[in-house]
Amino acid sequence: MQRNSRSILAENIKRRRQQLGLTQQQLADRLNARQPYVARLERGNDVSASLDKIDEIAEALGVTTAELLTADIFSPAAA
Repeated sequence: MQRNSRSILAENIKRRRQQLGLTQQQLADRLNARQPYVARLERGNDVSASLDKIDEIAEALGVTTAELLTADIFSPAAA
C-alpha cells in the first residue's frame, strides 16, 4: 500500500520526536504551539501545515524539510 505525503510527514514527525526523547508538549513548546496541534500533525489530521510551518518543524527536530518528507528515513530499520 502506497502512503501519501501527509502520512509520511506524520510518521516522520512522530518517529523523529521519539528519537529525540521529546514529548508532544516539548515539541509544541519548541514550535510555540499547543500539544493538540502536534498530536494532529502526528496523526496526519492537520492539512493546514504550510511549507513554512513544515520548515519550522524540521528545524525544531534538527532535520531538513526533505528528510521529514522522505519515506522510511526515521524507521527503526533505517537507524
